[in-house]
Amino acid sequence: MEQEPRLKRKIQQHIPDAEKKSAGRNRVEINLIELKKLMQYKPTISMTASHFEISKKSVERIIDREFNMTFAEFRDYHMAGRKFSLIQRALQRAEKSDYMLIYCLNNLCGWSHNPDKDDEDDRVDDIIFQDK
Repeated sequence: MEQEPRLKRKIQQHIPDAEKKSAGRNRVEINLIELKKLMQYKPTISMTASHFEISKKSVERIIDREFNMTFAEFRDYHMAGRKFSLIQRALQRAEKSDYMLIYCLNNLCGWSHNPDKDDEDDRVDDIIFQDK
């Protein structure tokens, strides 16, 4: 008497890993702690693949398998700490240097050197009222 396909599938799933035979190449394993540390430097996927001497596709697969993220999401997530520490240092230096203060105001607060520069909404209003 033959078993139902569903039952066969359940039985096969419970075979211990040591007894399973893989049908493809061995899984590529890399040091995940080293991978996380490397992301602090905002590497490209090519640089990451080159560092671990694996393919770009392998990097994507490992990150997807282990962390359920894309490469860009993973890199941004692990860059956050570095970004915050850089911002803190910039703000500390801004207290002592006018140049650094201007840099922080421009880049962190969105301020501009040109106070005469109109907002985009004002430019749109000017165009609309010129036609009338």
